[in-house]
Amino acid sequence: MNRFQKVLGGRFGEIGDLRLPCGLSDIEGYMLTPQIFDKHGVRKSQVTAVTLTVFLPQGNRNHCPRLDITLTCCGVLIVGPHELTRLGLCSTKEDILADLTDQLEHRFRIEKEAMLKDWHVVEVVPDRGSEPMPRAQGAGRRSGQAWVDEERLELLRLLIEQDEALFGLKDSRPVERANHAVVFPGFMILENPTTQHALYVIETSRISHDDIPDTRRAFEAWVGQTAYTMMMGMKKTDLQRIPGTERVIHNPDRDWRSEVQEIVERRLG
Repeated sequence: MNRFQKVLGGRFGEIGDLRLPCGLSDIEGYMLTPQIFDKHGVRKSQVTAVTLTVFLPQGNRNHCPRLDITLTCCGVLIVGPHELTRLGLCSTKEDILADLTDQLEHRFRIEKEAMLKDWHVVEVVPDRGSEPMPRAQGAGRRSGQAWVDEERLELLRLLIEQDEALFGLKDSRPVERANHAVVFPGFMILENPTTQHALYVIETSRISHDDIPDTRRAFEAWVGQTAYTMMMGMKKTDLQRIPGTERVIHNPDRDWRSEVQEIVERRLG
C-alpha cells in the first residue's frame, strides 16, 4: 500500500467534486471529479478512478488553462510520457501525486478536527426548491462547479472553539457538504463549506448555556423551534428579510474571515 492509499484510507469512493490548492510553483490548483459512468454511459457500481484536473498558470507555453488526467484508486496517474513537458511543466507526475496526497491529508485532518467537536446533527433536508445562494467569487468560478473551501472548514473550527459559542448544529450530510450553524447568545452563524454559498448571521432569542435542555429528546424538540430549521425550508431571499440578518460573501480579494470575526465581536459587545 502506497502513501496515497494510506491517506485515503478506503475513502476513494466517497470523493465528490473536490477543489484543492497546490504546493507546486508551476501549477495553480487541482480539482477531482469522480468517473461514475463507463464509456457506454452506464453508471458504475464502484468508483475506481477520478478525473484529476490540473489548472495551469496563465501564459503557459501552449496557453492551455487545464489538463485532465485519470487518477486510479491505487494512486496511479495516467498521463502521456511527454504531456507535462509539452505544457512547459517542470513538475513530474510523481511530484503531482506527492503534492496532491499532501493536500488531501491536510483536508482530511481539518475535516476530522471539525467532526470531533460537539456538533449536534439535525435531521433536516434542505429545500431543493430554494433559489441558489450567491455564487462565490474566485477559483471555483472557473470550473463552474461548487467545491469544498478549506478556509470555511477552518472558520467553522475556530468559531465552535470560541468560549462564547454555545454549541454547533449541522444537518445529516457529510461535514464537507452540510449546512452548519454556530450558535452564540443572541445570534447564530450559518455556513456551508462548499462554494456558491454565502455566510449568514441571524438574530435569535437571547439564549444562554442555562437554556439548553439536558436531554437529547428535549434538545431536538427545542432545535425544531430555532431559526436554523426555519432557514432550511426558506428561500434565501426570505432569509435575508429576517430583521438583523447580515450576509458575508466569501470574496477572495477581501479578508472575509476577519469580517466575520468583527461581526461576532460586535454582536457579543
